[in-house]
Amino acid sequence: MKHFNFIILLGVFFLGVFFQSCSKDETAIALEEKIDDLSQDKDFVNFLSEFGSYKNNIFTTIETLDDDEKERLFNNLNNDDFMMSFMKKYNLIEDNIALQRATLSLEQNQDWSSLNNIEKNTLFAKNVSVDKSIHTTFPRLKLRSETGNSECQKIFDRELSKAYGIAMLELIGCTCAIEAPPIACLCYVAVMARYYSTIDTLEREKQECELRNN
Repeated sequence: MKHFNFIILLGVFFLGVFFQSCSKDETAIALEEKIDDLSQDKDFVNFLSEFGSYKNNIFTTIETLDDDEKERLFNNLNNDDFMMSFMKKYNLIEDNIALQRATLSLEQNQDWSSLNNIEKNTLFAKNVSVDKSIHTTFPRLKLRSETGNSECQKIFDRELSKAYGIAMLELIGCTCAIEAPPIACLCYVAVMARYYSTIDTLEREKQECELRNN
């Protein structure tokens, strides 16, 4: 009888594990479907578009600077007066405000706001391919050797995906708000400049990796 009761208890235990596993699988599937749906959501798609547009404008602007000007920019990312003058000089305000509006619309999206930061980063990682346009704004990137699925390329792609997600979350974390009349968000420029610097570093590391392996 004791042996029979033990078998019943063991069966109940495994059934519990089975249903718990099924529940976790269903939750993971539901989250994946939600992330896939958000990838097509107009608020998210518009945010990606405005992010890409503003990023490309800033990257292109930075590429026009000489070494001293670049150093001055990166040393003054927390200097409000300098950053405002920088945006005005290079006509970066209009797109800045457009990105603010896109960010505000995304933050008001209920599906987006229900995600935690890890889930948001997963969403960005699934859409990192839309940011491949970085290669059009770094002249020396066009000259890099194409190594296909080399280990150096894999490392670069993985770290680039991380940098993209971090830049996205940092930008959304900026405390800028649409005002009347709207004003430029200095935080956005700082985020984009740091993103530029990270990509530049990753590209240099990739080239060094390729030289070591050739």
